[in-house]
Amino acid sequence: SDSILETTIAVPVLIEDNFAGLAGLDVSLRRFNQLAKDIKPFKGSSSFIIANNGMLVTCINPLKVGMNFTHVYGNLNDQFKIVEKIEEGESFSLKTTHFDGYNGEVYLSFSPINVGKSTTPWSLAIITPIEEIKQNAYSDIYIYFIVGGLGILCFLIIILIISKRISSPISSVIAKLNELSKGIIKSSMIGEVKSKDEIGQMEQALNT
Repeated sequence: SDSILETTIAVPVLIEDNFAGLAGLDVSLRRFNQLAKDIKPFKGSSSFIIANNGMLVTCINPLKVGMNFTHVYGNLNDQFKIVEKIEEGESFSLKTTHFDGYNGEVYLSFSPINVGKSTTPWSLAIITPIEEIKQNAYSDIYIYFIVGGLGILCFLIIILIISKRISSPISSVIAKLNELSKGIIKSSMIGEVKSKDEIGQMEQALNT
């Protein structure tokens, strides 16, 4: 028959603080395959799960499931001490090239998986091509530029409207004063006073 990878979840049974036994449950690790496949924060991302002892619970290449990370990715582990950090329950990230079928540079992010009070956390590793991260960053920058540009445009329009409201009555007063300086007095010079500020007071004085 086919061999099945599984893990055991066990908790002690205590009666009046005295150990009375152990309750356990065997869980097939196959159920974690789909869980890992569904974790894709970026286009082109993939993920896999590593047990505390370095065993690959899931992997991009199914043939490597059940093997130890130190055997499959020995050089990478020697360089970054990955399994040691997983055993300590650390969160960490690194960059490498041509990882498990990926062309070019990739970003690996490891995050501990803690179950209850277990002192042997697993780790979830997410692989993302650097180019994909850059494209998303560029996309965000474009959005910021567009939003910022629209904000500046609206600001300029508001300033233009305000400056026109200020300059129009002043231009009108100046035109009337120029005509008065030439001795020209016409009924058309009497206009509607639309404001009560200093400009409005000047227009009111000219009307009288």
